Amino acid sequence: MEYVILDLEWNQVYSSSQANMPIKSAGEVIQIGAVKLNDDFEVVDSFQVLIDPVFIKKLHRGVAKITKLTDEQLDNEGFSFAEAFTRFYRWCGDDFILLTWGTDDVPVFRINMQAHGFDPELLPKWYDLQLIYDWQIGHEGRQCSLEDAVQKIGGEYVDAHDALNDAKMTALVCAHLDVLNGMEIYSAKLNERIKLRHKKRNLKQKERRKRKKLTTAVQLSIDDGIYTIRLPGSFASRTEAIHSEAASQFYVSGLKTTILAEEWDFENQNKYSSTGISMNGDEFTLRLKLKPDKTGAGKWRAVVTVRPVEEIYPDID
Repeated sequence: MEYVILDLEWNQVYSSSQANMPIKSAGEVIQIGAVKLNDDFEVVDSFQVLIDPVFIKKLHRGVAKITKLTDEQLDNEGFSFAEAFTRFYRWCGDDFILLTWGTDDVPVFRINMQAHGFDPELLPKWYDLQLIYDWQIGHEGRQCSLEDAVQKIGGEYVDAHDALNDAKMTALVCAHLDVLNGMEIYSAKLNERIKLRHKKRNLKQKERRKRKKLTTAVQLSIDDGIYTIRLPGSFASRTEAIHSEAASQFYVSGLKTTILAEEWDFENQNKYSSTGISMNGDEFTLRLKLKPDKTGAGKWRAVVTVRPVEEIYPDID
């Protein structure tokens, strides 16, 4: 197993109207720099290539300033992305793991690969050394610049924003890390994050399904802050209606909130009353009236009137 520390430089647009990328991207890669480490995390080789951009042709002045690259240099010395990536991928070998400083490079690389017809899955599993550095040395709970990390380990940071030199500086920091232990912790934390993300997504989907079900209530009228809705479905009996989920919570579109109803109290004939509270904490008085289903199937439909607690109800027609 070998390890490849990757660093990229990419061009950026002045405005969204200037970009001609076939897919949305943070920028177009103009330089690939990398160093290869053996099993003992010793540097055994290096790689550097310039890329002549085709989508964002003119260098952003800020990019030109920090990278010290010029349009002429990229035109004369730069390869096509396809040629540059092919050379890089062959140089990496058959079995390698990517290491980066920060989380920006690999996503941008994959977007550029896709834009040029390469499968983004060609890139193997990768790890963020910036995080591993903070766990083992920085202990600040924040993103640390590569320059600060190099200085903290007693090194000298030179030639910022040159892809190859930044990769070499990252390797210098890497030599002070327990990378294998860091990758193990990284994988565990990533799995926890994925599980949490899936849990949150499932909860959101469940809430959406529930909300969709609640919004099937039909708003019949709004009169001076009084909302009249018809609960979804029909009921075989009065008891089934007042104990149904539809009568215990329902979405009032005019209020843009769900109302949670307390137990319904019998008043007379087919009328019931209750108190409700919204998701915003507002209280309402509720009246429910059962009416025979017009289908003639011997079932009941329920109409609910919602109004602020201080209001007094007239009979529901």
